[in-house]
Amino acid sequence: MENELQQYARQYMDKQNNRPIPEFEGYSPNEMQHLLHDPFGLDSPLKLNNLDDAGYNAIPILNLIRHLGHHLAESGDMKLTAKGFLCKKILPGFSRSVRRCSCSRRDRQ
Repeated sequence: MENELQQYARQYMDKQNNRPIPEFEGYSPNEMQHLLHDPFGLDSPLKLNNLDDAGYNAIPILNLIRHLGHHLAESGDMKLTAKGFLCKKILPGFSRSVRRCSCSRRDRQ
């Protein structure tokens, strides 16, 4: 009797923890647990795609990071404004990086 009760309770809890929750965008409580505490684990619903070079080059933020890294490698440091912003003299290179890889809004949908 006790074994059957434990089995029923386990099945009920599994059912509750694996049901989609609308407030979680359809993720279950178990999936949310993985997203919050182990987002890159094997059981997480979050999966990262491996891209080829063209795919990575089409991501604007990665191009900006690459440009910033090249600038730091060449100059050795980067002076920020008093408020902590990037100096205007390196911004033209950033804007060229964005224009080179940006696409229209229609292409992104």
